[in-house]
Amino acid sequence: MHQRTRRWICRALFVGLCGVPTLGVLGWSLWLRMPAATYQCQWRLAQQLGLGVQLDQVHYPRPGVMVCSGLKLRDPELGRMLAKIDRVEATTVGPSLRLRAGTVALSVAALDDCWQLVDRRLRVTSATDLQVAVDRVTWRDDQVPRQLTDVKVTMQASLQGSEAVVDGHVAGDQPVRIRWVRNRQHDHPAMAWEIETGRAPLPCSLVATMFPAFAPFGVGTHFRGSLRATRVAGEYRGEVVGELAGLDMEALLSERFPYRLTGHGRIAIHRARFRGGRLEEATISLLVGPGEIERELIVRGSQLLAMRPAVRVESLNVVESYDQLGLAVYLGPQGIVLRGICDGSTPGTLLKSRFGPLVMLDEPQHPAQPVASLLTLLARQGEKTVPVAASTQRLAAILPLPSSTVRQVQHARPVTRER
Repeated sequence: MHQRTRRWICRALFVGLCGVPTLGVLGWSLWLRMPAATYQCQWRLAQQLGLGVQLDQVHYPRPGVMVCSGLKLRDPELGRMLAKIDRVEATTVGPSLRLRAGTVALSVAALDDCWQLVDRRLRVTSATDLQVAVDRVTWRDDQVPRQLTDVKVTMQASLQGSEAVVDGHVAGDQPVRIRWVRNRQHDHPAMAWEIETGRAPLPCSLVATMFPAFAPFGVGTHFRGSLRATRVAGEYRGEVVGELAGLDMEALLSERFPYRLTGHGRIAIHRARFRGGRLEEATISLLVGPGEIERELIVRGSQLLAMRPAVRVESLNVVESYDQLGLAVYLGPQGIVLRGICDGSTPGTLLKSRFGPLVMLDEPQHPAQPVASLLTLLARQGEKTVPVAASTQRLAAILPLPSSTVRQVQHARPVTRER
């Protein structure tokens, strides 16, 4: 072969195998530094996460790995800020997306939005499988800092159903699991939720973002236990077993209860079943104290729920101090059954002071009372209570009332307070 021909062949090989790849890499590197590359990454993440995405900077340390800085996630409909992440590493493995982040800061309003977005994503059969690992998730709840550590999120979708699982730790190393499952194997797709806290205390404000019934318990109350619920054809049903600790009776009842009752304590939920937004059956126990109780409440309780004052009511102060309130309650279609369970007192003691019992209940079993009596006790004085008072209509709508009473409640007109 002629020397000139060999020279041209060598030059062509150099250009094709060295020059062109080098120029291609340089051009690709320059393109990645341009705003268009960042916008394309935002679009890809938005499509895979189903969220509004904003990025400050993107770089690729190795093939298939993308590192995003200054990541902000927003609700795609309302534009509300959901989370801020300083740095997140995204890896694509086949059809799955894996995200790794250090600290994720959530806004208070973001919690409820996050669960709604999870629900929407589970409805999509073609959603990308997602795996997320976060060292720490933080948020502020009424100026109280909260956090979950070592959080792992997995989301999988198929034609038969979808599943999302959040595993994390609170109060040190106590594990918590939140799980959603959407089953499409029936005529009506079914949605199921589970919360398992084990021994870990989970703020009721966090639980309330999924189950609004926990909202009245306030910021300082924590739930420990299990909660399961399903929704089929628009009807909810489920079961709760656990404990509510850090309960503040004054904060819980001051706006809903006509009498003064203060004290801190806990509620043990031995079992509570609900269906269609109504409590079917519940067995709970309440231990509160020390605190204060209004004398009129003791008087009304003796009249409506057959409680027995252990002292002369006239001798009590208008607002009486007490040492402990201990009450076990069964609620069901047959009515309400009460039992006094104060520590270290005469069996049947419902309320005691440091001098002895104040209120007693019959032992071994107090006679069942109609739930309507409880609603009358909780109503404000002077209100008409037929079928129920206006102030207790919301409570009546969730208690296990007889069907005839339920129909009256549903059609009752608002009543005004008598003067």
